Amino acid sequence: KCPRGMFCVGGSTPLPTSCPRGAFAPDIGMMNCTPCPRGSFALDAGSLECIPCPPGTEGPQEGMETCTRCSSGFYMPSAGSSQCL
Repeated sequence: KCPRGMFCVGGSTPLPTSCPRGAFAPDIGMMNCTPCPRGSFALDAGSLECIPCPPGTEGPQEGMETCTRCSSGFYMPSAGSSQCL
């Protein structure tokens, strides 16, 4: 079976492929990767889970590889935000 952090496209001998940055595969045997939800990121290929954006950053889109620093005049005191205040 396809290992966690990877996806396998069908066929008689599926070839495991690492999930790209910004996506994850938490379970064994996945046929595709899941984009990280807004407010989180996956920096490395082959991630098992997404990491919440740290305070002072935002993750406004799905599938982010890194979070974006809040613009001047905006802030985010908590982790996992999709938009700075």
